[in-house]
Amino acid sequence: MDYKQELLGTSYRKAKSVLEACERHEVVPEMEESMIEALVIKLAQAKVDLNGGKLSDYIKGQEWYVRSLVAKAGLDKKALLKAEYEDLNIENSDFDELAGML
Repeated sequence: MDYKQELLGTSYRKAKSVLEACERHEVVPEMEESMIEALVIKLAQAKVDLNGGKLSDYIKGQEWYVRSLVAKAGLDKKALLKAEYEDLNIENSDFDELAGML
């Protein structure tokens, strides 16, 4: 696969951030549903404390965040870097490149 050099640095930083978040929040791929829900509520409450608002304002976003961490926690480092690169590549490609990816 040919990689766009201008996306590799950002992909690396995003992958490193995912690894750090997994470690900070003790996220592992085999997390039980109750642990996921508890972390979602904890992070949503932190958002309420920081920004104000209601807990329900933040639940969906934090659930998406935690579930994406759980999914990525099971990837090896190369697979994680590739996943972050592919996300960026989709957002930084022109029409013909995207059509070619389908």
